[in-house]
Amino acid sequence: MAAFALERSVETADLDALNHMNNVRYLSWVQDIARDHWHKLSDGRWDKDYIWVVRNHNINYKRSALAGERLRLETFVKDAKGPLSTRNVKFLSSQSGKVLAECDTIWCLLDSKTQKPVAIPADMAAVLLS
Repeated sequence: MAAFALERSVETADLDALNHMNNVRYLSWVQDIARDHWHKLSDGRWDKDYIWVVRNHNINYKRSALAGERLRLETFVKDAKGPLSTRNVKFLSSQSGKVLAECDTIWCLLDSKTQKPVAIPADMAAVLLS
């Protein structure tokens, strides 16, 4: 599976009371990279029929990200079964390459009209796992 990546800089507004990147910012960036990767993979072909929603996030923090630090975010889809897919996102220091945090998110595919879970179509699963 090829990883999709983007780079971000930690700004002062991203910090918490301890001057570390805020947990909410990590999750916001998890959602941002997932959206960007989905748009690249899908090219809009499923957008009118399906929507993705988060079932849960599991994030492990290893090191603090600080103001001015440049981060490389990398993501890939680990699996896709039934209506669920698991996406991994790593936050790496662009300078050292060390992992600062890692998040596994379980996403659930919904029918856009009924907003009920629906099995991931085989062609979509193939694209997600490519």
